[in-house]
Amino acid sequence: METKSALINKTVIARIDRAGVFMGTLAHIDSDIVRLTNVRRIYYWEGSLSVTDMASNGIKGGKVTKPCEVVEFNRGGLIEINKCSDKAAKCITEIKPWSC
Repeated sequence: METKSALINKTVIARIDRAGVFMGTLAHIDSDIVRLTNVRRIYYWEGSLSVTDMASNGIKGGKVTKPCEVVEFNRGGLIEINKCSDKAAKCITEIKPWSC
């Protein structure tokens, strides 16, 4: 298992309490802050049972936002963070951004 510091500059899937699920590059993590860059929020997904499975295998569809430059979270809200496989990142990135 990789330590959180080993995930710096890697694409990750992060599940944040009361905020949802996000894919982005882990730019910073310490005892207070988690910072992701090039972030897409994943509101809804199909084809994956869990966030861990999503990070390994991707998703088949859903509602994913267009990229946001930077998002910061309180470290206390981080529920889980998983390294995102190239396969998963590619299929999530290829989903057309959802909008109203």
